[in-house]
Parts: sequence; C-alpha cells; structure tokens
Amino acid sequence: MISEIFGLTAKLLSIFAVLVSRNNILYILLVSRVFESAAGVIGNICRSPNIMHLTRKNNFADCKAKEGN
Repeated sequence: MISEIFGLTAKLLSIFAVLVSRNNILYILLVSRVFESAAGVIGNICRSPNIMHLTRKNNFADCKAKEGN
C-alpha cells in the first residue's frame, strides 16, 4: 500500500509540475523521480516473501512463470 501511495505521489507531482514556475520545475521532477524509485523498491521488497514461499516447495518453474523471475 505504501508503494502505491509513493507511486501516486510521484505521478501527481509530475502532473502538477507544469503549474509551478520554470525555476522550480526541475526540483519537483527530481522529487517525483525519487518517489517513483522508492515505490519500485518497496514494491519489489514486498513481493520477495511471496517468491520465497513459492520456491520453498522446489517449484522453481512455477515461480518463474508467475513472477517473471
């Protein structure tokens, strides 16, 4: 859920960056990219326990098919 909030915040910042003066647009887009990167990291970390659960039963093919790993 936190990953989704960070992703949404990143998208909203990039959309509303055009409403800000030209001097500050770079900083807002930079913060947006930081939020987007954090959302990706958090999302991958939350998916990791699911992958570990699938591979415990020695079904690596199923894990690869479902998660793309």
